[in-house]
Amino acid sequence: MTMYKEILRLSNEGRLSGRDIAASCRCSYTTVKRILSRAGELALAYDSLKGLSDPAIAKLLYPKAKMKNLQKEPDFEHVHRELAKSGVTLALLWNEYSDACIAGGECHYMYSQFCNLYRHYAAANKLSCHIGHKPGEVMEVDWAGTKMTCFDGIEGKTRKVSLFVACLPFSGYCYAEAFNDEKQDSWLTAHIHAFNWFGGTPRILRPDNLKTGVIRSDRYEPEINVSYRDLAEYYGCFVSPARVLKPRDKATVEGTVGMLTTHIIAALRNEKPRSLKELNQEVMRCLKLFNSRPFQKKDGSRESVYLEEEQAALSQLPVYEYQIAHYKDLTVPPNYHISVNGHYYSVPCSYVGRKVQVKMTAQLVECFSDGERIAVHTVSSEKGGYSTEQDHMPEAHKQLFEWDEDKFLSWGACQGASTLLLIQKILKKRGSKAPGYKFCAGLRSLAEKYGQYRLEEACSKLVRYNATPSFKTLKLALASVTGKQASAVCGGDISGSLSTNDMNGRNTTKVIGFRRGAEYYGDNKND
Repeated sequence: MTMYKEILRLSNEGRLSGRDIAASCRCSYTTVKRILSRAGELALAYDSLKGLSDPAIAKLLYPKAKMKNLQKEPDFEHVHRELAKSGVTLALLWNEYSDACIAGGECHYMYSQFCNLYRHYAAANKLSCHIGHKPGEVMEVDWAGTKMTCFDGIEGKTRKVSLFVACLPFSGYCYAEAFNDEKQDSWLTAHIHAFNWFGGTPRILRPDNLKTGVIRSDRYEPEINVSYRDLAEYYGCFVSPARVLKPRDKATVEGTVGMLTTHIIAALRNEKPRSLKELNQEVMRCLKLFNSRPFQKKDGSRESVYLEEEQAALSQLPVYEYQIAHYKDLTVPPNYHISVNGHYYSVPCSYVGRKVQVKMTAQLVECFSDGERIAVHTVSSEKGGYSTEQDHMPEAHKQLFEWDEDKFLSWGACQGASTLLLIQKILKKRGSKAPGYKFCAGLRSLAEKYGQYRLEEACSKLVRYNATPSFKTLKLALASVTGKQASAVCGGDISGSLSTNDMNGRNTTKVIGFRRGAEYYGDNKND
């Protein structure tokens, strides 16, 4: 659309030449000459026309012109409101505008003209401050460079603490909290608290390239810390780190950090909080004052803009709060139990010798192989204990689950007092199913091989002289007992049977015999 009013205004001021007016209004010098000449013919002064729109002035200058050739003016107020919505661009709005014009049989501006006119509209109405950011799209996060001081009641002295800052660029609304350190748990906890403070989550998280967030920086494919990525996925966010040495990529939080250094850190410089909790209470008081402070150059405050325009654009929080997770890679040992904080958790025995990724939270231990979860256990605080799933065991070990502690104790009582005492010691020492039950199953096998009475005698020796019995020492004791009995009957024609009792008290008979030696058969050369 030709800028009739602007051409007449600049000409009326008399400061610019016709060519300068043409350059300013983005039209040809011929067009400027024609409009000024036509206004002179009709004796139309600028003062009488300044209250009219460009289409109305065009009608006065060229009353016989076909108005269908004039482009339809876009509703730039509507355009500006729509641009504030996530994913909406000028190209999309121009397509909608041009389609509506074509459907109504009207002419429309080309895309470049449409964009130029919108920029002039935004500048004239001082609306440019919202053009660069969408509500609820980005949350910029960082640690403040200036440390705060807090009294440590355990150490009995003051210590330095770090201030975490999160900011929503659209409204400028921010969150701040002090932490004892800048380690990963503090970093993740700070994000969880920020989401709860905002009452929702943004689409993009924009941190600096610190190791708790970004393992390897790259302009196109940065490697995100696995725990940080897990948190972002849980809350439906995408981590887009700022470029290295490009603070303008997160200019809002950089500026907010500077302001909070004044309004929080400097304001509390003379305070002497007795704990981190007390310090954060003061931080929260200052934060609320900062968010509610009126803007200097426009109406409202960070809080009012957030509540009126941005809060509704945030994604809804999950039902349950994210549980901080730690990851590590482990190789599955031959006993198919991985060690996590001193406790042993089973994985399928088919993964022995393979690398697995272990995810640890306060409640669960999960194991993954190639992204597939292969095992999950409830966290146990028992040091040296075992958590074993029957499905993870080889077939030979699954038979152990046909037995329990009471059955083994009942069977041991049937064998003898020493056998029972040994079983009790083993179950108390080894505790869990896998190692303790395996030993007891070995006792049953030895009873079948050597008989009840030999096993009882060997167990008697073992519990009497060995405080930490093992299966190896039990076999040595059995060998000693068997050797004595064999020597006592050597040369004798002894055969017979030994009786044993099963776990139900039933008597079972096992035929045994001893080989006669050479002396018995007269192989004595002196005879």
